[in-house]
Amino acid sequence: AVIAVIFPASSVSTRILYDLLREQLAARMKDKFFVDCTPDNIVITTGSQQALFILAQILLDKGDTVLMESPTYMGAIMAFDPSGSRYTTVPTDENGIVVEELEKVLASDDSIRMIYVIPEFQNPTGITWPVERRKAFMDVINKYDVVVLEDNPYGEIRYGIDKLPSLKSMDTQGKVVFMGSFSKTFMPGFRLGWIVSISAVSWAVAEKRSEKN
Repeated sequence: AVIAVIFPASSVSTRILYDLLREQLAARMKDKFFVDCTPDNIVITTGSQQALFILAQILLDKGDTVLMESPTYMGAIMAFDPSGSRYTTVPTDENGIVVEELEKVLASDDSIRMIYVIPEFQNPTGITWPVERRKAFMDVINKYDVVVLEDNPYGEIRYGIDKLPSLKSMDTQGKVVFMGSFSKTFMPGFRLGWIVSISAVSWAVAEKRSEKN
């Protein structure tokens, strides 16, 4: 099915296989990341980089600020740059983003519209946030008008340790956009990723992706 999406035989078969893939991903989100969603919440993308670029295009205006962990994944900055966004950072410790510093920054800067984080095996530090840190992060996020991009290309590459609930599974206000990818679990050159979000955001991403394709 995945191969047929990349190499379509016809528009009808592509649509059928695309919907089938989204159904399978919805089941996978429940099993692997503890997220209840429907296929309508899922959009297939050409890897995580396309997802980052499109999300910045639809969620940010020129001059808006993106908050990131320090250090962070440089590829995300490259994807965000065309939107004309600015950047601010929050320090990390051995358990991930420092929540107390996060709240200070959010309270002092009302230009922040988006937060980009990698809670699982963060790039470049390799840190995984424990459950307590994730809950504390979401408690802070719920106080502010921001969208969280949860980038999770590495979450399934774990050996001998229990799965942890994703931020999206703790999202009660529709603020978290989850991004997944097959590039680390299947093959690096296989440019196939997906996002999970509220239907309005997913629809906007699908529209923008169609324009780019």
